[in-house]
Amino acid sequence: MFEKSLEKAKKFTLLDYSLLKIVLLLFGIIIGTLASGFFEGILWFLIVLFVILYVILMFRYLKK
Repeated sequence: MFEKSLEKAKKFTLLDYSLLKIVLLLFGIIIGTLASGFFEGILWFLIVLFVILYVILMFRYLKK
C-alpha cells in the first residue's frame, strides 16, 4: 500500500502540490483558531474551504 502511494505521489503535478500545501495551511489555521480565536469570525468559511479543497485533492489522488 505504501508503494502504491509513493507511485501516485510521483505523478503529482504542481497543482496537486499546491492544493496539498493550501489544505495543510488551512488545517493549521483551523486548529490555531480553535486554540486562540484569532480567525473566529471566518472559521466556518475556513472549514468549508478546507473540506472542498481536501475533496478535490483526494479525488485527484485517487484518480491517478
